[in-house]
Amino acid sequence: IAGAMIAPFLEEIFYRGFIFPFLQSKLNSFWAVVITSLFFGLSHYMNVGSAEILVVLFIGYGFILSLARYFTGSLISPVIIHMCHNLVLILGFLIGKQFNLLP
Repeated sequence: IAGAMIAPFLEEIFYRGFIFPFLQSKLNSFWAVVITSLFFGLSHYMNVGSAEILVVLFIGYGFILSLARYFTGSLISPVIIHMCHNLVLILGFLIGKQFNLLP
């Protein structure tokens, strides 16, 4: 539950609720999206270690979430997207473990 609901909610409050509008007020929307996405992706470095490709994927994912925030003007879209994404990953991991598909 924490991984699928609480963590995405808190991350979205921080990145798209605080960082994004702050950067948008100081720079412009384009740079707010780019920088927020970079912060989001790089902050997940600790989750993936030195797997640079995964960090790049997290940056891309942050870009999608930031665009959702920008185009809707709301935190609801990125929160729902993030929660659904995490839920699918967690369920996939649990199913994989259950059927011995993962090491």
